[in-house]
Amino acid sequence: MDDRHARLAELRRQLADLSAKGRNTAPGSPERMAVLEEWAPIHEQVLALADELEV
Repeated sequence: MDDRHARLAELRRQLADLSAKGRNTAPGSPERMAVLEEWAPIHEQVLALADELEV
């Protein structure tokens, strides 16, 4: 596994952890918004890296 695949796996793990954390917060709450603020950039990185690896 090259470094990019390992990085993608780590990012996906982080995303899954944040998703689980977000599901444990109330919709619309400040806590959920804070999780979403962490989640969004990681999600963008996952999409970009997955796209790069498909080429």
